[in-house]
Amino acid sequence: MSTSGPMQPAAATDAVCHNHQYNRRVRLALAQLPRLLNPVAVAVVAGLLSVARADTVLYNSSTYESGALGTGPNQTFVSTGSSVVAPILNYLTNSSAATSGLVFLTWYRGSVTTPTIVDAASGAVVYVGDTYTSATGFGVQQYKGESVLTYFSGDLVLPAGYGHGSYRVLDSSYAVIDTFNFVGLAANMSDLHEFVLTDDGTALMQAYNVTPVDLTAVGGPSNGYALDCLFQEIDVDSREVLFQWSALAHVDVSESQAVFAVSGNQSYPYDYCHMNSLEKDQAGNYLVSFRGLSAVYSIDGSSGDILWKMGGANNSFTFGDGVEFYYQHHARLQSDIRSSPFNMTLFDNGMEAWQADKEPYGRGLLLSVDTTAKTVSLLAEYKPSFNTTISSQGSIQMLDSGNILVGWGADAAFSEYTTDGTLLRDVQFAEVGSSSDSYRCLAGDWTGAPTTSPALTLVAASAASTATVATATSSAFSSSTSSTSASSSSSASVSATWTAYVSWNGDTRVATWVLADVSSSTTYTSAGSSILARAPRAGFETALNLSSSTTAFAAFGLNANGTCVGASRIVT
Repeated sequence: MSTSGPMQPAAATDAVCHNHQYNRRVRLALAQLPRLLNPVAVAVVAGLLSVARADTVLYNSSTYESGALGTGPNQTFVSTGSSVVAPILNYLTNSSAATSGLVFLTWYRGSVTTPTIVDAASGAVVYVGDTYTSATGFGVQQYKGESVLTYFSGDLVLPAGYGHGSYRVLDSSYAVIDTFNFVGLAANMSDLHEFVLTDDGTALMQAYNVTPVDLTAVGGPSNGYALDCLFQEIDVDSREVLFQWSALAHVDVSESQAVFAVSGNQSYPYDYCHMNSLEKDQAGNYLVSFRGLSAVYSIDGSSGDILWKMGGANNSFTFGDGVEFYYQHHARLQSDIRSSPFNMTLFDNGMEAWQADKEPYGRGLLLSVDTTAKTVSLLAEYKPSFNTTISSQGSIQMLDSGNILVGWGADAAFSEYTTDGTLLRDVQFAEVGSSSDSYRCLAGDWTGAPTTSPALTLVAASAASTATVATATSSAFSSSTSSTSASSSSSASVSATWTAYVSWNGDTRVATWVLADVSSSTTYTSAGSSILARAPRAGFETALNLSSSTTAFAAFGLNANGTCVGASRIVT
């Protein structure tokens, strides 16, 4: 390996273990990896000196909470450089009884939003996606029988806070396999608040449409404009509209709980209802949250009639103690609505940015709804440790374990509770109260299998203790069917102490990283001595320290069964 200075990656074919372009000898060599890693078969792994974790995770950091680390404290990694910028998590509580696993964020940090996956148990970052002006609703859904990731990307329209964009569907390799737009409007006019793929092969989505309306009932002009909240259900395959609903056709602007604080003209329309969540229930009707109305509606799936209103100006229910909510988000059924009483979760913001607080703090709610007796009872509430109202956004999710995951919206944190409200996990991904946020924080089961190569960088310390960096320059394997030799730049052999940094953005399968000498003209697996180091995966990036005299290295990722699932390019 040359120590003359940094080397930049050269164009090369990525090496991925399951790539069918590999010749038979290479596939057989990869198949031998588990045997070679067996302690009996590996005669010498003397190069492995120590393993260090490169990810930054903080615990009860007063510096973090004070904002001294800036808006959206972040980290980069040696193996990926500035191409991956990830949040630094600060844990206030982290009980072993928490079950949230992978948590999906749309991490906003001042000017850009990045779909991001974190391992909530450890604080390690798993995936950092592309950056957008606005992105929301990142999470796992089912699409044509497969688990996929979905999110909105586009523009945030202010001051109302709605979206103009589209919904993306990503497969396990993080490739976009479908895009959805609200049917009947121009492209990229879908709203950011909700996109649902149903078990019936349909999709629910919404849009905000500037519409002429008489606003005298709220102190506005007779020839004013308001935002009409629309939602539709479409067939995924044909894009046929199966149902569409308009708020202005069913709800008068006089029912709004939103202060009339705009001109109400075409440029600044009145956002009177602000629809922010949508779900189809077991009876074929729709459960819809309207923040501007401070109410959740049940809407008939055939006629579009309003079946009942929970909260707001014309509440259909009598509320029990502690139920009253204001400017809410993310209404979700937690039991069959056809069997009353049923359970519902709701995120209660307790305030709106342009009004005084209605409650002392925002919270998650677990409610019992009786549509026969027309009553709503509080089963449990989930309060934030920072004890303030939430100016915007927010989510609440019941996990398979029965625990409750709450995302604190405009305040950059998420928390997990037992069903009865005991706090198990409390995590910040920026200073609470800063300009960093995530529209929702959602847990989900996910297997990421990128088609990119793992990233590998080696750093050497010379006798003068000055760092020398070498990065991947070519594929670990030639794609030629007539050769299995490594393809790399030639350089002199150097004996030194190195730290190898390896990562694979988005991969969830790798359990162990292997560093191998691929400088020989034969395959590196032909002898146990070609294995220079191995280590359990330790977060987004794993660091392996070793001493070696070789001219070329490559990293290989093994899953929990010892099967090779990915190979880096060569480092020389």
